[in-house]
Amino acid sequence: MDPLDSRDAAHSRILEILDRSSLRGDPFLQAIDELGARHAIEPHRSCLRVLAGIDLTEGEARAILAGADRHRDRLQAGLGRDPGLAVALADHLLSRAAPFPEAAAPPPAGGSAPGPEGADALFADAVERELNRAGRFHRPLALAQIAPDRDDATTWIARALEIAREVARDTDTLAPLKGGRFAALLPCTDEAGGLLAAERVLERLRGATSASWSAGVASRREEDRGADDLLLRAGRGLEQARAAGGGRASPFRPERRGHARRHPGPALTALLRAAGGERPIELRDVSIGGARIAARHEVPAGEEVTLTLREATALAREVAMPGRVLRARPVLAASGERLFEAALRFAAREAQVYRLAGILADLPGGESAATGRRA
Repeated sequence: MDPLDSRDAAHSRILEILDRSSLRGDPFLQAIDELGARHAIEPHRSCLRVLAGIDLTEGEARAILAGADRHRDRLQAGLGRDPGLAVALADHLLSRAAPFPEAAAPPPAGGSAPGPEGADALFADAVERELNRAGRFHRPLALAQIAPDRDDATTWIARALEIAREVARDTDTLAPLKGGRFAALLPCTDEAGGLLAAERVLERLRGATSASWSAGVASRREEDRGADDLLLRAGRGLEQARAAGGGRASPFRPERRGHARRHPGPALTALLRAAGGERPIELRDVSIGGARIAARHEVPAGEEVTLTLREATALAREVAMPGRVLRARPVLAASGERLFEAALRFAAREAQVYRLAGILADLPGGESAATGRRA
């Protein structure tokens, strides 16, 4: 038999076994064992992968499936109906998970070692457990970092935690962080739900303290390596919310440009053309995908613009790059002057991109600020 046909036949047989509600106990496990004799697969491991997307060793998978089958019988006896193997497996795995601690409980004698982003070890462990659980059951998970916009209001964190608990769910976990902030861990919540939950907390805090509060929200990603990644992204979302004026909840939006950035210094001059006309601006950095600029006039987010770049050399090549303002914020320069920083994404034709790439390649120094490679 062709190997592809064999794999298809094994997959069909796996689905047949998993779908047969009458196949229980020893006959269920024996039917899976027979798969290994007929097809070149690890049968229990393959069944578990198909059923739940979980990959364990063959011995571990057999033990898990046997436990789920027994748990299915217990659930059926209590519910008066068969919940199905998939539900029984999920509930069985959940019952095996380590108990979830009360993260806001006082630390043990001698204190608790600090975790990532100012979290104590108990809360960091709680985040790790929820990340593992969310990954295991393919559920969303969100985390919010919340803080007052005024530094002199950080003494209110203990009171803020009490207020936040009034609007939190029983499954949510709140804990103080270092730096005058606190965190809310939100199981079974995606980014949009996390933003709504954070907004509810901010609204209650504003009413109770008459102060402005901001929140940063991050949701679980498959590439997260642990609690530190989730906490760090929520913390950066908080920084972005404050930088945008405060009083809001903001998801963390990382730099999306995949191209190496260059700091051209005086080698390039720049003009920004928008609805209000064309004006000189300061070019902070540039790549073939976008640029960061500073302007003395307001640059609204979402505005269509054209950035014209010109070499400060005898050749004086130039290129006009159309694009859109992704985000903008007011800042104070060291001189005290009020400026507007903005990030642009280019929407240029291929010929314009090639021309810009040639200009960037000939810049003095030739090092990328982001990667240390030539742009």
